[in-house]
Formats: sequence, C-alpha cells, structure tokens
Amino acid sequence: MDFGQNDSLALEDLSQAMYESLRQQFAIIHSHVKIEVDMVEKPLLQRVDDRYTLKAVIPIKGVEGADKIVVVGFAPGDGTGSNEDFPNLLAPENFKPRYKKHVAEFFIPVGTLYNDDFIPRVNSLDELTLNDKGNLTFLTSHATHPHSYQWSLSDLNDFSSATFLTRPVSLTYYNDNMTSANDAVSNKKSFGNPHSIIFDENIVHSVNSGYKNWIQLGAFIEFKESSPELKMMNLYSYASVPLSVDFDSGKARSSR
Repeated sequence: MDFGQNDSLALEDLSQAMYESLRQQFAIIHSHVKIEVDMVEKPLLQRVDDRYTLKAVIPIKGVEGADKIVVVGFAPGDGTGSNEDFPNLLAPENFKPRYKKHVAEFFIPVGTLYNDDFIPRVNSLDELTLNDKGNLTFLTSHATHPHSYQWSLSDLNDFSSATFLTRPVSLTYYNDNMTSANDAVSNKKSFGNPHSIIFDENIVHSVNSGYKNWIQLGAFIEFKESSPELKMMNLYSYASVPLSVDFDSGKARSSR
C-alpha cells in the first residue's frame, strides 16, 4: 500500500493499520489477563508539529484506572520529552525527561511504517531517564531490542524474529504507592520517573540512510490510580520488566 511520504502521509490508511494492530494486541492481552479494552471512538491520527510527528487520543472503557489510549507516531529523532521539568539539561528538548504524577504507564507496540510496508506489533523505542548525577541515561527499550529491530528492517522479507521478540505490553512503574497493585514485583523500587520515550536516530543510520517513510507507532495507557486491571496487566508484564533496571538499588544502568 502507498502510505505517501513522511511529510504527506495517508493518515486514514495508516490509522486503519493502527486499529487493526491494536485489535490484534488487545486480543493477545485478553487471552492472558481477560481484560476487555473497549475503544469508544476511533479518531484518525493527526499530524503534530511539535516534539513528535503524529498523535491520536482514543477514549476507552472497561479498564478501571485508565480512560484513554494515546498513540504517538515517532519519526527518527522524535521524543516525548519537554523543557518543563529540566530546562537547563543539555539535551534536545524532546529528549528531556518529564516527571509523572500518576501510578504507572503501559506501552503497547503498534507497528512500524517503513517505506510502503506497515509491520504490525514491531517497535524499538528508547526510554530515557536521569542518573544520580542528573545526566541523561538510557533505561530500556520498548518493545524490541534495537539489534533485533535493525536486523528485521535489513531483511524486509523476515520480520518473524522481531515479532517473536516483541512484548505485547511493557511496563513503566513510576510510583512507589503502587505496591498494592504490584504483587509481582513487591519490595522493588519504582523506575522511569522522570522519563521520555524517543526514536533513536542511530537505528536509522545503521540500517539505511535513504528511506521514503519511517514512522513508529506506539500506544500508551496511563493509569491514574491502582485497579484490578492494573494488577493483572502488571502480573502479565512482569517477565518483560526492563532488564536494564537494577531493582536492588533502584537505579538505572547507564548502558545497554
């Protein structure tokens, strides 16, 4: 399918691919934790001339503690950060981490638009935070390791490895008060507060510098409060808690 180009995308077609991928992901999640996510409306992706390229806010029902899904479209170099909390940090504005006020956030990989191919359920986005010295540092990847992602894009005929290694949902647990809904990782420290999510341009340079389209779509469900659904999703995602987090110290490691 011809999705246009990054500066003139066919947003209706891309939105249809997004919703089909979300349907598949919710079916996988439901098969494990019996959560029914009801997308009340299905707005189209809209262009955002800001920190990132595309965005859709989808109202949902059936998930206590959460009322929407935010889908973000990342072009290379895009990020969810801002100057709000760390204006003096030496980093691109959209890489600068932001503090989170609620309980937890789940990331669901929607897919990658690469040239004229939409590959559902495959993403590799980096989560950044600050270390003890206040410097920007890598925390984890959502949801495929960059190496697997790069290998898959190098061979457009084989995304099986990336799809197999992609986690249907991954967790950022940024409030210690979540303990009651966090049995799977009880007595562990929170992580990812503050944080930003970015599309690292180094992936682009290592694969192919000449491309027509490259957009990663990622979905975020933020839980404002603890709930049974949050507990179930947390138990399900426990196996995919970022390996780059040292839970014994509660500190992010500075490298992959």
